[in-house]
Order: sequence, then C-alpha cells, then structure tokens
Amino acid sequence: MVANLLRINPSGCTFAVPAGTESHPYVFVGASPELLLRKKGMTVTTNPLAGSIKRGKTPEEDEASANTLLHSAKNRNEHALVISAVRNALAPFCETLDVPDTPSLIKTPTVWHLSTMITGYLSRSAMLVPRPGVCAASDPCGLRLSD
Repeated sequence: MVANLLRINPSGCTFAVPAGTESHPYVFVGASPELLLRKKGMTVTTNPLAGSIKRGKTPEEDEASANTLLHSAKNRNEHALVISAVRNALAPFCETLDVPDTPSLIKTPTVWHLSTMITGYLSRSAMLVPRPGVCAASDPCGLRLSD
C-alpha cells in the first residue's frame, strides 16, 4: 500500500505509523501534500497548507492562478489562522520556533497551495501528541486519542 502511495504521489508526504495495542496492532497509512510533523533529534518541522487554487491549463494561466492565490485576502486570512493554531500548539514544547511572516507557494499536479514551513527546536525530548490546536479549531479533524 505504501509503495502504491509513493508511486501515485512521489512528491507528497507518505507515512506509515505503527499504532494500536500489542494485542490489536495496526498501521496508520496515508499520503498528503502537507508535511504534518517530522521530528529529527530535537528539531520538529511542519508545513501547514491552507488556501488553494486550481492550476492553470497553460503556463500563463498557471502563473496567473499562483499570483491570484498569493494575493488573495481570503486565502491569506485562512492560512494565517492555521499558522497561528500550529504555532500555538508547538510553542509550549519549543525553545525556539521559526515561523516565516509570509507564506510561499507549493504546487501539486492539479492545485497550488499556500505553504509555511515551520521549524522548532524542542525544549525537552517529549512525545508530541496532536491537540485540537494542531487541527485548527476545536478538533475538526475528528481526532480522538485514548489510552
């Protein structure tokens, strides 16, 4: 399954995370254009995407679409809300947190996205568990964690 996801979307973030319990193990598998979270040593990185527009059919249309997205107040506001939520979720765990002031653009084969690469240095080695803030408002991801 992971090999198929990598083949279909080679530029995306494909993951396979062991989950479940010892008696009922499973693997959570997925793919996204968005880097949800990576931890290497004491460094955490995430790349929230929010705000998108369809790619153009010609190079000129594609460039116009990218410019429209980059200068869209609606999409910039949506992106800022997501970035703020992610910043607030990571800040308690990080000694330093680098959050660029303005988003950049990232493209998939069909869509342009507003993107902000966020990097933090952990203040202590801790297990990071998604909180509602990571998903934006009050858990719109439907994420439920249990022991």
